[in-house]
Amino acid sequence: MHASPIHGTVRVFVNPALFDSLQSAQASHPAGAAAVKELYSRGNVIGWSVMVKVQDDSAHGAGWYWYEGFGPSPGFSGNGLPVCTGCHSAGRDYFRSQFPLQ
Repeated sequence: MHASPIHGTVRVFVNPALFDSLQSAQASHPAGAAAVKELYSRGNVIGWSVMVKVQDDSAHGAGWYWYEGFGPSPGFSGNGLPVCTGCHSAGRDYFRSQFPLQ
């Protein structure tokens, strides 16, 4: 678990495609790379964020599918959402969590 600039404390899970890409320090991640974040407040899970690369070209964030939801709220989802890509564009191919994961 680590601190997030937006959500407080998060725990990040990545699939093998993203793990391998991060471990080999690739500049961009392959289609199918994915991460899930558990979002915490005071030790309790309050929501989830998901990012999945849907094509090899990140296309300024449009090549990523994004989802975020809290409790019973429907949250938001879609490709290239500005609310996600605006912050994540600072990461390596839109992935901002520290690697190796802690």
